[in-house]
Amino acid sequence: GEDGLIKTAAANEARFDQNPATGESLGLLVEEQRTNDFTYSEQFDNAVWTKTNSAVTPNNITAPNGLSVGTLISSLASGVVNVNRNFTRASPAFSIYLKSASSSTANVKIQSDVVGRNVSYNVNLTNGTISAGTGNTGNLTGWGEYASITSIGSGWYRIFIGFGSSTTTVNSTYSISPSANGSASGANESIYVWGAQLETGTFPTSYIPTTTAAVTRAADVASITGANFSSWYNASSGSFLFAHKSPNTPSTSTYFYLITAGIGSTVNGYRITSLVIPADAAGNNAWSTTGAWLTTGLTANESTKLAFGFTNGSAAAVKNGVVQETNTENLAAVVPTTLSLASGVTSTIARLTYWPARLPNTTLQSITQ
Repeated sequence: GEDGLIKTAAANEARFDQNPATGESLGLLVEEQRTNDFTYSEQFDNAVWTKTNSAVTPNNITAPNGLSVGTLISSLASGVVNVNRNFTRASPAFSIYLKSASSSTANVKIQSDVVGRNVSYNVNLTNGTISAGTGNTGNLTGWGEYASITSIGSGWYRIFIGFGSSTTTVNSTYSISPSANGSASGANESIYVWGAQLETGTFPTSYIPTTTAAVTRAADVASITGANFSSWYNASSGSFLFAHKSPNTPSTSTYFYLITAGIGSTVNGYRITSLVIPADAAGNNAWSTTGAWLTTGLTANESTKLAFGFTNGSAAAVKNGVVQETNTENLAAVVPTTLSLASGVTSTIARLTYWPARLPNTTLQSITQ
């Protein structure tokens, strides 16, 4: 939110995301479906969370959502100190919010019951850095290791680690400790925790609170249909400017789709994907399939401006000031009835602008620079 706090949106409510550090508006947040399988995601005093040499004090500090629901975890003795739980999962994406209490360093770890598949990270809660801890096996074949730390203000950080590319379902232990490598130096180590999440994927999505059961957030569907679309769309020629931040794992999924009916694999229309290729209903390339651009696509977390202009016998796609593709087909022959945005992917849409005329390529380049 504009106040820097994490918000919970109601069903069918658009979410406009802000940069937590600067307050800058990032645009419309569109996310794929995800499930937080961790029950009691904020109640670390619940029995589902196993404690080792740890004291857990709930409702001890203001959490990132602005409520006094942050939990204090303190060590009771030297040696292994942690709060953890087990879960069976393939491709685990584990995230949690941490803040320093007396400890400047915390440890977050996934330890699998498959021998050798362990990742341990020490988190510096003073300068916001993350580094491999003791016993970190790293980048195992078929298990693509991921880790990140993100400041969200007021001393809180969201930490993420995971084995994102694993297709093997295994039981793992997810643990949080108020000390480096999980071994406290004494009985005075402590950190604040909030918002644990376990989902399937190679990156974390926005936090999904839970209590007694896992919670699923449905995929966002952002589209303009019917008279809301036909009242301004010119079927004979037009131009679009689409500014967004690409997903953590870019793919050929749709970002910007002009279709004639419905939303799905059988629709008839044209789209601009992460490869900036307008395609027909079956997903076949309607434009040239040559050139290095088709193999590079978008990079992860890339802020991009895409422009698309068309009229009978003349069309072009431009990315960040560079023409990617041109075409002489009659793309105006198909008359769309719907505009769909970022269908099925996670993206932040900063801007969508439309002109009811085919802008020259030089103009498309200028507006995307």
